[in-house]
Amino acid sequence: MKLTVYLLFIFAATFSSAQENFKFPTYPGCQKQKTNEELQKCFYERLTDEIRSEFYEQDHFWIENNNINQTILVFTVTKNGDLANFSYTKDSNPEAAKFFLKHIYRVKKHYESRSKKFIPAKKDGNPIDFQIHYRFRYHQSK
Repeated sequence: MKLTVYLLFIFAATFSSAQENFKFPTYPGCQKQKTNEELQKCFYERLTDEIRSEFYEQDHFWIENNNINQTILVFTVTKNGDLANFSYTKDSNPEAAKFFLKHIYRVKKHYESRSKKFIPAKKDGNPIDFQIHYRFRYHQSK
């Protein structure tokens, strides 16, 4: 059996296209995106791609052998463009959450080593801390 990892996302703050005084955080490389929907999509696609590229065969083996189905990670894109406050929801598997938070931390270090930061969310033109909830869902395929 082959393990397929689906990396899905949800986010904590709710906003609508009519709420133009809010701007979603910008992932490095997504600066050309203009709307909140485009920024959000690019943010999660880039993060998902980077985490997948960090996966190794032993990671898939670990997930499969620990019967991990889903976990929700929480972190903040700070008003300074850093990733901080790494945690997980209480209904998440703690071992799996720590395992995947390690991968997000590696992504953070990767950008820090290249002197690149995330562009923080903005409300009324001012940078704000923005909490991200990132859902990992796993599915075994044959």
